[in-house]
Amino acid sequence: MRRLVLLLMLMAVALVVAGGVALAVARSGGPGNDTLRGTKGSDALSGNGGNDVLLGLRGTDALSGGQGRDAVLGGNEFGPQAGDRSLSGGPGGDFVGGGKGGDALSGGGGRDYMFAGPAFGERAADVDAVAAGAGDDAGEASNVPAAKDIIDCGSGFDGVLVDAKDLTRDCERVFTRPGPYFRFLEASNYNYFAPLP
Repeated sequence: MRRLVLLLMLMAVALVVAGGVALAVARSGGPGNDTLRGTKGSDALSGNGGNDVLLGLRGTDALSGGQGRDAVLGGNEFGPQAGDRSLSGGPGGDFVGGGKGGDALSGGGGRDYMFAGPAFGERAADVDAVAAGAGDDAGEASNVPAAKDIIDCGSGFDGVLVDAKDLTRDCERVFTRPGPYFRFLEASNYNYFAPLP
């Protein structure tokens, strides 16, 4: 009987996926390093302990890195669908990247890098809210065309690259686009991509 129920469930899932319906997932990592991927649906991903990579893909997602040095990436930049996402790095130095849609990014404690706008020069006019949290953080919240993003750098010595319309709070170094991006990274003295311990 259990095999029959399992077979029927698998067939139902196959029919739904074949029909193009996006299934949402809820996934949690363990105490080690995990890579968790979402779907086109509204996903909930939690890395928990370790240095995790969370990929939300499309949809309205809630992603939380948890303890460790995590990469929390909200969206698929190349797809037509965009969702509003809640992205949190948690304690530790994290990379938190939004995408299309109005995203809420939170770095938590540690030395974080926050990226609010869409990548590769894509056009998006959605408003993002960034809360970098404690620690010396760096980030970018520049969109084309410029939307009025809200950036709260929090405590620490922080630097951010923004558009002229953006609102900033508690940011020690603010660079306004258009401007020299590499000078911004150098001035922020930030090296997220250093090898993990």
